[in-house]
Amino acid sequence: MNEASTPQPFDPATAWADPPGMGRALTIGVAIGVAVSLFGVGGAFLAGGQGWGASIGMGAFVAFWGGLGFGGMIGGAVWATQVDEAAKRERLQAPAPAPADVEAADHASKTVRNIGGAVADGDPEPAAVKVAS
Repeated sequence: MNEASTPQPFDPATAWADPPGMGRALTIGVAIGVAVSLFGVGGAFLAGGQGWGASIGMGAFVAFWGGLGFGGMIGGAVWATQVDEAAKRERLQAPAPAPADVEAADHASKTVRNIGGAVADGDPEPAAVKVAS
């Protein structure tokens, strides 16, 4: 017997619930945010002359309250940027339409207007504006 997974139909209402790769990006972002906050604040306190207990305590406090949120936001932003870039690459790598299709679409989109008895194409900008810009 041959078994294969069937593709699920795209449902925009639930597409946000489990986007692929987002959990990994958030986990990495949170881990980096917590580590940078803990060691950055702890190190700054040690350099400022505080004791080990106060330095580690303040570093842990900032790591918990600041590092988690900041790391999560950065991880999400990195993930969203990667998704956008992948979509742009897919659009750019898509095969170009055949010349006949482009020509037919170009003629279909042209509109004709009557301006004071003269017929002009569907260009909404006057010629004077085009020259100035």
